[in-house]
Amino acid sequence: MGGGASGALVAANLLRRASQGDRVTVVDPCSELGRGVAYANLDPCMLLNVRAGGMSAFPEEPGHFVLWLEQEGLAADGESSTVFASRRDYGAYLGNVLDSCQAESAGELVRVHDLAQGIVANDEMAVVTDHSGRIRADRVVLAIGNRPPTCPASLSRFASHPRFIANPWDHLQIGKVDSDEVVFILGAGLTMVDVVLLLTRNNHRGRIVVRSRRGLMPKPHRLGQPTPMAQLPASDELFKSVIQLMRASGDDWRSALDGLRPHTVEVWESLSWRDRKRFLTHLRPFWDVFRHRMPECAAEQIQEGIDSGQLDARAGRVCNVREVTDGFEVTVSGCAEPIFANRIVNCTGPSLDLRIEKVPILESVVHAGLADYDPFGLGLNVDRDGRTEEAGRIWALGPLCRGCRWETTAIPEIRVQAARIALNIMDGQ
Repeated sequence: MGGGASGALVAANLLRRASQGDRVTVVDPCSELGRGVAYANLDPCMLLNVRAGGMSAFPEEPGHFVLWLEQEGLAADGESSTVFASRRDYGAYLGNVLDSCQAESAGELVRVHDLAQGIVANDEMAVVTDHSGRIRADRVVLAIGNRPPTCPASLSRFASHPRFIANPWDHLQIGKVDSDEVVFILGAGLTMVDVVLLLTRNNHRGRIVVRSRRGLMPKPHRLGQPTPMAQLPASDELFKSVIQLMRASGDDWRSALDGLRPHTVEVWESLSWRDRKRFLTHLRPFWDVFRHRMPECAAEQIQEGIDSGQLDARAGRVCNVREVTDGFEVTVSGCAEPIFANRIVNCTGPSLDLRIEKVPILESVVHAGLADYDPFGLGLNVDRDGRTEEAGRIWALGPLCRGCRWETTAIPEIRVQAARIALNIMDGQ
């Protein structure tokens, strides 16, 4: 279930292994499978945060996306692996992958334009949807991707206010911002970068104020090769090793951190839940800005905004928000006077505890005894292949595996999970 990138990758891999009579059903409210939220925006200025060479749909064919870009005339031969392709093009690529796999498969792909709300598991298992009733299933793969951002408590009373953009991925709302308005952005991660670039694309002239607890913004990418790790750090030395990597000068930290990436899941699994909690509490904000980087061209535009004075990005905690004529007054720690803004955009990211959010489909599988939340509620408990329970009726991938794997939200990891799930399901393991 899920028609974003993870859903498309699972479906494509299942179709590649399907036999006559096998049926792969994808349930998703989006009309175009593969795009989801991440690749739904058709503005060419919205780029991937990973170079094209790392975005193939299939781990065994690392050049698959690069070749598609070249065949479509979207990148020059010999340079396409290093470019940051547009998300629009990547969404089209995933749709093409799914169409090609469907055409070549002995199995059948059924697309259900609907929202899955729950799972019934009696003598037979079925997925319950809003409009299509019950869809029988032998196996269910939960590929629901990232959840929408959580509304901060300081802004909860303005959740439906027309000047508060609760979901920054609603690009239609971003497009309605008047060019001279003052925009206050809460949060300074990659989503903030997206919003600033969209505003810039729309010739925004007004002031853009960004505040986050620590004032940390994503670091830019740089071309370079990962440095292979001779030996993984022991769990008791892990935090010290990661801190050393992030404090390294020059570009060396990128190569070193990228050298750790293929082993991140292994290292994470070696940690106790207590140590994982320590990481989430003390290191995660710093890890995110070093690990999840932005394209160089995006970093240049952000810096141009800072240098011109249009973009004011720094640390600060929102203490209070008061509605005034034509906008809000935002009281921020460290600022002597409230900050006036015509619009507020929530870029704080999704909740880190799904137990609080109570997503219907997840609540359903947990209450049915088919899955359990991990100890932090970051996602579901899964084994190394993605099963949520021994019988292998329910599988999960992507962000739903964050608690058990951590490095599980980007295409290079999701495609491996999708291929492994398809192999196990179709081989009946």
